[in-house]
Amino acid sequence: VDNLDKYELGSLIGTGGNSHVYEIKGHPELVLQTIGSAFGFGSGSKEELRSANEQMLIHKKVPSGVHFARIVEVGWKNDFVAIVMQRARGHPLHDRKSESYSVWSDRLEELANAPQLHYDKLIYDMRVLHHYGLQMDPSKPDNIFYDHSFGFTFIDLNLGKYIGSLEVPLIYTFNLLTRFRGQ
Repeated sequence: VDNLDKYELGSLIGTGGNSHVYEIKGHPELVLQTIGSAFGFGSGSKEELRSANEQMLIHKKVPSGVHFARIVEVGWKNDFVAIVMQRARGHPLHDRKSESYSVWSDRLEELANAPQLHYDKLIYDMRVLHHYGLQMDPSKPDNIFYDHSFGFTFIDLNLGKYIGSLEVPLIYTFNLLTRFRGQ
């Protein structure tokens, strides 16, 4: 387990229920995720560290052509379990927290016009990740990024065998069925 103080944190670029994700100064191809929250996760948790190490070992086994944010290093940063991983290309499919109707509908149009090859690769990659015991949370559209020239990239994977529908993250059905219903 490494002390990751060699990495200087840049801007905060994302937060989750128990984590914060930062740019790493001098390493635009990487991000650093700290694990910990007011809910009691992380902040020195041996279980979080064990799980992150286990995920990193599995990530190393996945063939190189699969599009997902690979963990490249695990350790400690500012007394928190920290994970250094590849930065996904593009942007999250949808912004769960502040997306407006016009942004959501424009994004749906962009995704509807994405090449079929990108969708074929998305399905293939999801199956490969499942084969290796990795799963995404299908309720979160920000766990898949999209770049119009590169395609889709999975982020924030967990250990497990669950395969959820891609309908929820691609369309973000929460917006469809609640926030923007009738529009």
